[in-house]
Amino acid sequence: MCGNHIVVLDCIHRLEYFGVQFYGECWSGPGAGETFARDGPSEACYEGVGKKKTNAVYRIEDLPGKQEHIF
Repeated sequence: MCGNHIVVLDCIHRLEYFGVQFYGECWSGPGAGETFARDGPSEACYEGVGKKKTNAVYRIEDLPGKQEHIF
């Protein structure tokens, strides 16, 4: 499995909204569902992850035991 998919799968287990930035960092925070589109769309994503200073944003519906942010 590609490294990008492993990062996304790790984030899925914990968060309803999250972004994958800089090719493999999982980012989120309080209110992520309200703020993810603040900067508008970007062309700086690659194979499901964001490049430098760019988030590829995901939302997972019906996630049992989800957290609002990473601790």
